[in-house]
Amino acid sequence: FSIPTLILALAKDFNLDKKQLKLMKENFKNKNLSDLDKISDDLMNLSSMLLSSVGEAGSNLKKIKKFRFPNNTQNEIDNFAKIITKLKKEFTDIKILIDPLEIDESEYHSGITFKVYSSNFKELFSGGKYCVYEENCIGFSGFLENLVLESNIKLNKKKRIFVPYDILDTEKEKLISSGYIVIRAIGNHGEKSLLNMAKKNKCSYIFSNKKIFKTEK
Repeated sequence: FSIPTLILALAKDFNLDKKQLKLMKENFKNKNLSDLDKISDDLMNLSSMLLSSVGEAGSNLKKIKKFRFPNNTQNEIDNFAKIITKLKKEFTDIKILIDPLEIDESEYHSGITFKVYSSNFKELFSGGKYCVYEENCIGFSGFLENLVLESNIKLNKKKRIFVPYDILDTEKEKLISSGYIVIRAIGNHGEKSLLNMAKKNKCSYIFSNKKIFKTEK
């Protein structure tokens, strides 16, 4: 989660001109604040604190709350902290990360922006808050390719089992109810041939002589 309008609030509080605003954006984008002391020591210190707060929401949000910001920036921070605190209470099993200095390239959002990642670090959704006809809205866009890829990963993690052609229906149903994805042989095969077929079909298990075996020992 990030604060898309934080940079405009900072520009107001420190009375930045266009050149200084551009410099601050570049510094934030690159996470390199070395040039900010040319504008203001206070801006440099404030930005350094925010940079050190990038990461897990719990401890870093506490750090941000303790810091005193100029008026416009404080309003943005307070609003952001309120939203993140509520999200942490609602979604206790989700890992929430914050990056106060992330730049919203679209310059479309206000208040908060977000990205949703899978456990495999694939970006699935991105979005944020915006205003239409004086109505506050939340919107997002999805990355279809990553969603499909994640679906395939989840599917591949399920237990795939290769079974002989003449398996009984009751045996097959029992395997399915136990969470297996059943891949059935076409025609009768001996044990060695059945094992080779199982590996070709990317099955982790094989059903033979009414017993379940792993294809890899």
